[in-house]
Amino acid sequence: GKEISDYNRYDIIPLNWPLFRFSDVLLTRSEALMSEGSVGAAAKDEAIDLLLRVRSRAGLTLPSKADYQLYNNDELLRNIRNERRLELGMEAWRLFDLRRWGVDSLKNALIRVGKINNTTRPWDDDYMLYPIPQSEIELSKGIVKQTPGY
Repeated sequence: GKEISDYNRYDIIPLNWPLFRFSDVLLTRSEALMSEGSVGAAAKDEAIDLLLRVRSRAGLTLPSKADYQLYNNDELLRNIRNERRLELGMEAWRLFDLRRWGVDSLKNALIRVGKINNTTRPWDDDYMLYPIPQSEIELSKGIVKQTPGY
């Protein structure tokens, strides 16, 4: 058989590499349903079904659907986000989730992994967004502006 080094183009290497897991898709949809502001009963029911689908695959049966239906929307959203933490642990998604949610623990997470340090690079809320590549800014001929702080 061929080795990876036998290929001279990175885009034709015949490896199956999962970019998204189905549980990630289900949990993202569930989170989106619960993040829409005023959530109707049908959306909440679908969000619970998606969450339970992920949990049942892992052999987890509690809390039940009836239990989840007693949660208010904020409690259910918190449980969905926690399930993302548990299900996708060690898959490098957590930091992106924290950034997307804009939670305070993002700063603490970045400090722990050594990305910032309070003495040499103090925290700035501008770090919540990534910089736009300079090449894209130049291609836009001034229409696209750099993210503040970069």
